[in-house]
Order: sequence, then C-alpha cells, then structure tokens
Amino acid sequence: MPLVKNFPSKIFFFCSQPSPEGGETSIIPSHVIVEKMEEKVPEFVGKVSKLGVTFPAKLPKEDQPGDIISRSWKWLLNTDDQEEAERRYFFGFYSPISSIHSLLVPWAQWVGLGVAIFNPIR
Repeated sequence: MPLVKNFPSKIFFFCSQPSPEGGETSIIPSHVIVEKMEEKVPEFVGKVSKLGVTFPAKLPKEDQPGDIISRSWKWLLNTDDQEEAERRYFFGFYSPISSIHSLLVPWAQWVGLGVAIFNPIR
C-alpha cells in the first residue's frame, strides 16, 4: 500500500479461487526481514541505508471510476498542477527523498522515479 495516504491498521485477505498449485503469500513484518538481513548481509543493508533505494511510481493522470487502489497523482499529491506535484514529490511528500526525475508521457500519465532513503519500520 505504498500509495495510500491513510493505511488501515488491519488487512484481511480473501481468495475466491485458490491456486491449484503453489500460490502461497508470505505475510511477515518488514522489520523482521531487515533484522535477518542485518544478520546475514550487513554490508548490503549498510550500503542500501547509505545510498538509498530507487522505486518507480507510474500514476494515472485521473482517478479511474471504481478503482480505489490506483489513485491519480492529482489525488495523491493533492494538486492538479504537474509542476506543483513534482515539487511536492521532490521535497519530501514521501520523506525522505533525495532525488527525483519525472516526465509527462504521451498517454497523459505522470511518471516519477524517486530515490528514497532505506528506513524500514524502526
């Protein structure tokens, strides 16, 4: 739920048609994963903590009716102005962000590529 401003305290899972084979979903708190990574690959965790993590965000220009997950950049950044949206994103809407590059693609979607400092639940 990285694009949801107000996330729920509980999440319920439901499967209407189970996979005939495999289909497992691990549910584990991220801080547990990080603790294990710090034990097994401390150099990697240190490097990621220092350099940051790159994550893409491809958001529609407008909200899609009936779709509560894929919200538009206008909704997420609370502005209709692309320059203001880029400014808000760049200056820490998803704090902390160290850099961002963005562009308006031909099919009218705003794409942001940000570099955020790795800071799991702590």
